[in-house]
Amino acid sequence: MMRRWVQRWDRREAPHSLAMIRILIAVVVVYDLSQIYLLDLVEPLYASVQDGGIGNVLAKKQMPMLYRWFPVEAETAWLSVGLAFGSAVLFGLGLLTRVSGIVFVIASANLAQILGPSDRAVDILLRNMVIVLSLSGSHRVWSIDALLRTRRWAGDGSLIPAWPRFVVVAQLFILYFSAGTQKVGLSWMPMGDWSALYIVLRDPAFSVLSDGALDRFYWVTQVGTLSTWIWEWMTPLAVYAWWCRDTRTSRGWLRSKLNAKNFWHRWVFVGMSFHIGTMLFMRLGMFPFGLLALYPAFFHPDEIRRFLRLRN
Repeated sequence: MMRRWVQRWDRREAPHSLAMIRILIAVVVVYDLSQIYLLDLVEPLYASVQDGGIGNVLAKKQMPMLYRWFPVEAETAWLSVGLAFGSAVLFGLGLLTRVSGIVFVIASANLAQILGPSDRAVDILLRNMVIVLSLSGSHRVWSIDALLRTRRWAGDGSLIPAWPRFVVVAQLFILYFSAGTQKVGLSWMPMGDWSALYIVLRDPAFSVLSDGALDRFYWVTQVGTLSTWIWEWMTPLAVYAWWCRDTRTSRGWLRSKLNAKNFWHRWVFVGMSFHIGTMLFMRLGMFPFGLLALYPAFFHPDEIRRFLRLRN
């Protein structure tokens, strides 16, 4: 049993899945941070009160890292955002990938220290994933590091440990199932007329649709509510389906049934559809984009290479 456990986590595969996640996370984070600059919110969010900011860094029990190293001035707020932005760019380009990844994690955590409410759940999630990617071989392809090392943007075809991709997949499984188990309010149930999505979409903080349009298509929101609830509660079955795809040569009625019906890809496709729907009909910032940036982990690198028609 221990031998099989070690073999499972010590598997090797091409780096394309992790490299795609690295690039997508960087794109999402860079775009999100650029909006802070374009909306002229760097100083209002991350400067001290005396410099026009809403984060009272001097009153904190522990000063944010950069404010301990540099003067409590507006320039330090710009430095804080600039460090996160620059390291995210380098991480996406794959230049000093492991170093730039860890620097981004520290810089992002520093912004969270300055103004806690600005640090959303998706920020924490992506920070954790960047830590995993920094410990992986995601820079072995589609990176400046690979170009400098092998003189090829596509790397030299060397394999990397697969465990970081498994960790990303495990994180998504935990995220979706825990989200499902917390949907216990009446609005998610028949007693509440499956009205959860309708209620959320009427919230002016999130909605992009008029109340009239929502009223006309109330039944669509009911279907969406029920579908979301069922899909998240089916996560344990998806975990087993993921395992079945990897052990398709083994026997088992349920294994063969799930593989024959392509349950795994169907479950992933529904998840992608949900996030695309939230992009179109809700204002949730970078949340749906950040989650979709992790979806390449659901696919074996060989699947991605076939999709992109890449050669060895």
